[in-house]
Amino acid sequence: MGKFSTPKDLVEKLKGDFKKRFDKSSNEVPDGADEDKFNKSAILLKAFLLTPERYNGYQVKINVSFLSSVFPASRSLCRNFNLTYGLTVGAFARIENPPDPHSKWGFREIYAEGNNIDEFISVVKGKKADVYAQLQFSEEDVNKVQAEFLGKTYYDDGSNGDDDPNEVYVAPEGKVILLFTKSV
Repeated sequence: MGKFSTPKDLVEKLKGDFKKRFDKSSNEVPDGADEDKFNKSAILLKAFLLTPERYNGYQVKINVSFLSSVFPASRSLCRNFNLTYGLTVGAFARIENPPDPHSKWGFREIYAEGNNIDEFISVVKGKKADVYAQLQFSEEDVNKVQAEFLGKTYYDDGSNGDDDPNEVYVAPEGKVILLFTKSV
């Protein structure tokens, strides 16, 4: 059997190798002082923006200021990042730390999915927080990030260079309802 005394040893080794390769939580910034984590995060962010596929799935520690309340993520965003549409939310945010002297990080929102939503909503309400975030890359364009479940109409006055002002309708991406459960 070579260096493995039993088939079970080989299976355990392969499980460990698989976990290191595919378990995204194993790519978290290592423990250490906060400033050290922010410095390592800055290095990962810079590398991610250069070669995103290489660092896809790595986690960084960042301090963010939230600039909006929570909103539902669009179908396009969910499809491109393999997130569950209707079970993913986001908030507009700005990275405060690690500092970026050139303001080129380019991340304008943060998302949460599934079981992380309640904690995310709580954090967003605090307006500023240290969080871990997983770096995600999609080679597909995402045309918008915020979902529109109800549809809306607005008036385009033609100030954007279009000489034909008109009413514009934005169709809903999904359907929302009120489901009655009990009277008081």
